Amino acid sequence: MNRYYFDASALVKRYATEQGTDLVLALLQRAANVYIASVAYAELIMAFRRKRDEGTLQGEQLVQLLRDLDTEWEGLDRVDLTDAVLHLVRDNCRFYPLRALDAVHLASALFLRQEGMAFEFVCSDQRLKDAASTEGFDVIDPAEVEGST
Repeated sequence: MNRYYFDASALVKRYATEQGTDLVLALLQRAANVYIASVAYAELIMAFRRKRDEGTLQGEQLVQLLRDLDTEWEGLDRVDLTDAVLHLVRDNCRFYPLRALDAVHLASALFLRQEGMAFEFVCSDQRLKDAASTEGFDVIDPAEVEGST
């Protein structure tokens, strides 16, 4: 299949070395399609900023990561925040205690599945992993299976 939906908690591992980076790089290398919610762009930018503020990135590294993200963003299959996706957020809010953007990720994946797409859900956020698993997605947590490819 080699199709994956990434939330920002997993895709950030592509840009910043942390537990799970090796698996994320391997998945991206063999992926035929990489799906992501368009709101992940903002999440990734702010994750880079937090890493800089924490001292794990220098200013010039932040600038390079932003360039890398912009270069690669066009190659991702993005799910826009449409009314259909928002309605899925609404329909699922009573079932899952997710933060707003995690609810958008789940809804985006559900929307893709409704459109006939099949993929594995790549995520490192526990509540989102639980919700995706409950919805029947095969979930990969790169941080949990580090070293496996």
